[in-house]
Amino acid sequence: MNKCVAKWTRNICMAVFAGIGTVQLVYAILWAFQNGNNVQDFYDTAIYVKSAVTMTGDGWRLLGYSAFLRVFIGLQNLLGDSYVIPIYLVQVLVSLLCYAQGLKTMATLLFGRMVSYKKMLLPALYIVTLPVVWQMQFAMLPDALCMAIAVLLFAKLAECLWDAKTVRWDAMLTILGCLLFTGVLHRHYFYGAILFGLGCVLFIFIRCIKKEYRSKTNITVMGALFLCIAISSVLSFTINAGISEDDNYIGYSLTADMWDTFIYPNIKEDYNHYPQTVRDVLSKETVDAYGHNYETYMSSIASIIERENPEKAKEIYGDMIQTGISLHGKKLASGFVKEGISYTFFPMAMLKYMYDNGNSLYGHNLTKMYEMAPKLTVDYMHAGMNGFCTVSLLGIVIGFVSFIKVKAGRRNWIKVLLYCMLGMAAYILPFMLLTVCQFDYRTAMVPAYIWGVLAVLSVGATYYEEKK
Repeated sequence: MNKCVAKWTRNICMAVFAGIGTVQLVYAILWAFQNGNNVQDFYDTAIYVKSAVTMTGDGWRLLGYSAFLRVFIGLQNLLGDSYVIPIYLVQVLVSLLCYAQGLKTMATLLFGRMVSYKKMLLPALYIVTLPVVWQMQFAMLPDALCMAIAVLLFAKLAECLWDAKTVRWDAMLTILGCLLFTGVLHRHYFYGAILFGLGCVLFIFIRCIKKEYRSKTNITVMGALFLCIAISSVLSFTINAGISEDDNYIGYSLTADMWDTFIYPNIKEDYNHYPQTVRDVLSKETVDAYGHNYETYMSSIASIIERENPEKAKEIYGDMIQTGISLHGKKLASGFVKEGISYTFFPMAMLKYMYDNGNSLYGHNLTKMYEMAPKLTVDYMHAGMNGFCTVSLLGIVIGFVSFIKVKAGRRNWIKVLLYCMLGMAAYILPFMLLTVCQFDYRTAMVPAYIWGVLAVLSVGATYYEEKK
């Protein structure tokens, strides 16, 4: 009787997942045909394209993605505006392959048996075609490649952590490569990758405190991971510092990067509370003129500060941040909590912000996405994200039942959940600290992927449990 119930449960779950996945895939293909020749109007896109031509940097957008674009810009004479299509295809292919690797690693760890890479390509395609992820595949921004590299790092760190018998030097080299590539593509993803790596180092250190886990392999893995982080940090910093400056160059600093969270959108109302040193450099008219658009206010106002008083620029940034914290501390703390909850429970948060935009950049991102096909885009977003929430909730229920029922797999479930929580937290924290204090699904692709992995594997658990 139990086998019959398990079989029917598996069949129903697979049918629901297949139906949702098929609808989403059809929408994704239609949307790609409508938008595959389009350049979404993100502010950063024009900067990356310009940098690809001049190979100079502005101090904030790293040149790694511009170098990637430069490979394809030469096709513009041959293909015209369609030169963007190969860029998007490469981003989709890289994402699909990396996502499948991440799924394979997590499935192997969860089910305690080798899982075929080919079998993971289809569920990986489901995650790639989630509207919020698919949009970034068809954008001239580094987010898609950074996300793919983050997933590959996610997989290889897991392999190193749970292969207790040997040191996976191939995985170590991949981890080093992932860190280096991310370090020249996107600072915030790089900070997330560093935090994730350090979290894994700390985990091994804590594990090695117990004598039964203290082995030459664990100590070697811990040292090698720390060395990868150190090498990638030094090399990335050296490469980024050596880039030629363009005419809009603004020196990067971590202090200035915190502007997004602690200054915007209150810069106008806080002006009279800033110290005189700040007001000597920034006039009220300047703040009123540039303080309304979060995409451009940083570059506009910071360029004035850098030009007027470059020696004290960091001090001025710090004074403005302190003012923001002193005036809006409670509001900021509340915003952090709400934002953290939204990112953690991403599928449910997306539904909330789809139907009640609230304190989010959902509408801002969506307007970039639906330029070529508004109705199709809205239908695709609603079908895809409602479906994703359904699959996620289904995964929670099945995962909970499996956890209660299958005692042998409980340890693996706990491992996977804790590891996924570490990965999610590592990437969420830098974005929360260094971007506008609002929910932004463009920066939430790591939580989207992790929820996709857990949902897909939970639904698939009925299949693998039946095979045991």
